[in-house]
Amino acid sequence: MVDFNYANDDAVLTIGALKPYDANHGHPDGWTHSVIDKIKLEMTRTPTNPRMGSNADQVLSKFSPEERDAWKWYQEEVVPPAKWKKLVEEYDVNKAKPSITHSPFDPNTTYVPKPGSQFTPPPGVKDWHGADNKGGDLVVSHEAINYFIKSLGSIAGDGSGILLDARKTLGAIDPRPGGFARAEVMRQRVRGASADDPGLQGDTMALLASVHSALFDLQANLRTLLNNYKNAEEFNKLTADKLGTVMEGSYDKIGGLDSYGKTSSTGGGGGTGGGGGTGGAGGTGNKNDK
Repeated sequence: MVDFNYANDDAVLTIGALKPYDANHGHPDGWTHSVIDKIKLEMTRTPTNPRMGSNADQVLSKFSPEERDAWKWYQEEVVPPAKWKKLVEEYDVNKAKPSITHSPFDPNTTYVPKPGSQFTPPPGVKDWHGADNKGGDLVVSHEAINYFIKSLGSIAGDGSGILLDARKTLGAIDPRPGGFARAEVMRQRVRGASADDPGLQGDTMALLASVHSALFDLQANLRTLLNNYKNAEEFNKLTADKLGTVMEGSYDKIGGLDSYGKTSSTGGGGGTGGGGGTGGAGGTGNKNDK
């Protein structure tokens, strides 16, 4: 419920207290409200001068004379309690209680159509039905590992693939919810507030690049594994330590993915990532793998 006892944002908007200034000075509807919101936001960001006891002059110096005039009018004609009380009386608070009717929520009704994901699976990624382990007695299948490498290549190629495509699409999104304070806070949380704060968008883009890089390196590590262990007998001699040495690069990148998705409420992000480094994919299988 709107509190009309003082000139808060909701009450000012409800009674249209700023509209006369827009109309009298040739501004589009909402211009004054946007200016007031921007100045208030800047005041919250600017430290108070301990000698002056106020940061108003410092903040207002960043705005145009026209914007400063709007702020002065707002402070003199809207904020003072006596003038605010008169504005509310002229408006008639009863008008703030519109009659709204609505139908009960129906879980089977689609109120807002959901757009499709536009995701097209990469070609060639299918279950493996190889010929070199029909009896199911091999612990390691070179053919299966090669097939896995090719499947990873369909997802994360050398500088290409669906992850980098998604990253590019995400990077082109530029949300502009408005010039008022709450919209600006939302935009900063999505886009980031500074070079050190990637926001949700930057954090997700870095994650996509890092996943691509990890899968690309995984392909190279698996190719190295195949070259070093050319048959099943040699693979049987492969120890966990040796496997870790060969796969160290991709293991490290995969392990580092948990640094993402930890963006704070004011922006800030998990890790930093770059896309598609060097490396390859691959893997070992067991006799139950396809």
